[in-house]
Amino acid sequence: GIPAVFLHGGPGAGASRQMAQLFDLFRYRVILLDQRGCGCSLRKPSSTAQEQLEGNTTWQLVEDLEALRKHLDINRWVVGGGSWGTLLALAYASRYAKCVVAMVLRAVFLSRTADLEFFCGPGEI
Repeated sequence: GIPAVFLHGGPGAGASRQMAQLFDLFRYRVILLDQRGCGCSLRKPSSTAQEQLEGNTTWQLVEDLEALRKHLDINRWVVGGGSWGTLLALAYASRYAKCVVAMVLRAVFLSRTADLEFFCGPGEI
């Protein structure tokens, strides 16, 4: 099928099989992964959220995605995400546009001040 990677929200959340339901599984080869510091990609189970995010940037996550695409020998793929995953998907597409066939975005989170205040509360960012 058409390769499609779907990026979970968070940071700190994780991927679940339910995310694949956004795609017709007869047409798409859905790839789900836990981003650095999330789910099965935790550095160590006992570390704090702050430790998980240390040295973990948006652009490092973008490079992780590109390394995964190359590892899976995928020429071009659909890139999608939900919430934080939309921001990561857009960042990936901005750097690797030639590798993106299409995008699937839901519950877009752009990490603007207004978005962060809505999420964390006014004055909490």
